[in-house]
Amino acid sequence: MPKSQSSIGNAIFLLTSAVLLAFGLACFAICCYRASLPFEIDTNEAWNAWWSKSLDHLYPSKDDLVANNYPPLSFYLVRLVSLAGPDPLYAGRIISIIAFIALSVIAFSGIRVLGGGRPGAAFGAIWLFATFNVAFMGYVGMNDPQPIALAVMAGGFVWFVRRLQAGKAVEPAVLVMVAAGFFKHNMAAIPLSALIWLAMENPKPALPKRALRAAGVGLLAAGAGLLACYAYYGHNFIDQLMFARALNLENVLAGRHVSYSLLAALAPVLLWLGFDWKNRVARKMAVLVALTSVSGIVQRTGDGVDINAYFEFVFALALGLGLAFGEMPELAGPLKRRMAAARPAFALLLLPMLALCFPKEAISKIRSGAFRTEIAENTKTLQREIKRVRPMPEKTSCTIMLVCYWAGKPFVWDGFALKQRVVTGKWPQTELSRRAQASGIRFVKTADGTEWCDVWPCPATIRAEP
Repeated sequence: MPKSQSSIGNAIFLLTSAVLLAFGLACFAICCYRASLPFEIDTNEAWNAWWSKSLDHLYPSKDDLVANNYPPLSFYLVRLVSLAGPDPLYAGRIISIIAFIALSVIAFSGIRVLGGGRPGAAFGAIWLFATFNVAFMGYVGMNDPQPIALAVMAGGFVWFVRRLQAGKAVEPAVLVMVAAGFFKHNMAAIPLSALIWLAMENPKPALPKRALRAAGVGLLAAGAGLLACYAYYGHNFIDQLMFARALNLENVLAGRHVSYSLLAALAPVLLWLGFDWKNRVARKMAVLVALTSVSGIVQRTGDGVDINAYFEFVFALALGLGLAFGEMPELAGPLKRRMAAARPAFALLLLPMLALCFPKEAISKIRSGAFRTEIAENTKTLQREIKRVRPMPEKTSCTIMLVCYWAGKPFVWDGFALKQRVVTGKWPQTELSRRAQASGIRFVKTADGTEWCDVWPCPATIRAEP
């Protein structure tokens, strides 16, 4: 490639990196601001906060009207942070923000450990940061265990690779990845990839045995953790963890807006894998990308499973982008020139694809300043709703769950979990209706203005019940 073309390509690459970073930082600022306000970002927020306050009764009976199918560590972490002063809801939001920052650092470190150069590592980390803050902005600053679980899992994975390359025992890193599963138990692709990487390291029989030994340590640790939970929480823990949900292939199409950014990132990764297939790192990355993508798609078939099912895939793509764009030392000759020529075009493609994930109506609202007025008005609406619900009976369930949470009501009705008992055939609809009538719960419709839509509170178009 002529020197002038190379200089232009590098300039385009650096400019794209800067624009991605600026876009990501702008959305990150919005997410942090949103996290400081009392509105409901997602229904799960109140759910997670309630369970963080109920550590003495973390796993109810399988026939109860509430459910908790998450492992325990995230609730204890949120409760621990809340001891410093913030409400568990805000504690969870703080943890989320820190986790996403940590993930960018971990991605940079992971790319470097795998042999990528600093420019590629920086680009991969920037893309991950921007993608989470734009395409997955609902999770940034939201009280949910998925971000911290992924941060722990990704950190354990990078440590695993570092120890593997240094010829050290990988079992300590395996234990970290097992611990991540006790924050959220939907991330099997990364640890499975790590074990396959260990088996691929060398065709000698001793190394596959190392993979089996590492897998054995992981299974023993996971089994010990499950037994400890069973001993402490009783059989309810197992019943709740085996939460049944309906499966539907149409669910995969929901939230498909995030696919624009992910597919745009996948293209250069696949190109690099095709060009550099003889490289062992490329073959290992193919395993990670394939397993994380399949895992995300399979998980999305479940009712109620959100786009966080693709979090592992986002991390894998960030590593792949950093390696594809980073001119790894192993690349040489025509291969290096082809990748260098393609890099600016693919980098530019990422920008419009990521921009498609950003809610269009947000641009006009932010530009006009209308969102400031809506936030002020809806803050008053939220305060009125909390004041209205607070004197109601203890057994009260709100359509916007956070209103009941702020009003000091206990968690008494898990609409999603109960619906799944009906659609999976565990309960007939008549049983659900009978339970609702016998429970004595008052169901309250609350104003829409007390929750968020994308980057600002929803317009209060639906009036609360009198």
